[in-house]
Amino acid sequence: MTFIKSEVAWLKEHGSRDDDGAWWCKKTGKPIQTANVGRSIHTGIFRGAGSGEVRTVTHLACAGCEPRKKPPSLGTPIVETELTETI
Repeated sequence: MTFIKSEVAWLKEHGSRDDDGAWWCKKTGKPIQTANVGRSIHTGIFRGAGSGEVRTVTHLACAGCEPRKKPPSLGTPIVETELTETI
């Protein structure tokens, strides 16, 4: 899975992992939700300039603390240096 580095840092601060590998909010006990979105990899010097590669990125949100948070739209550009494969 591919994640955004800043969201992984948030997850480690905000959530706790159970024995089954699921993440839960430390404050509310609600599950941390995931949304997989195809993101365009931004590789050029101009905003939106990409290689044409689309990668599935797993976005994270807290069901208890951020109930209205929506993942980005399909194809929204992202810089590869913002991504990580590990939590």
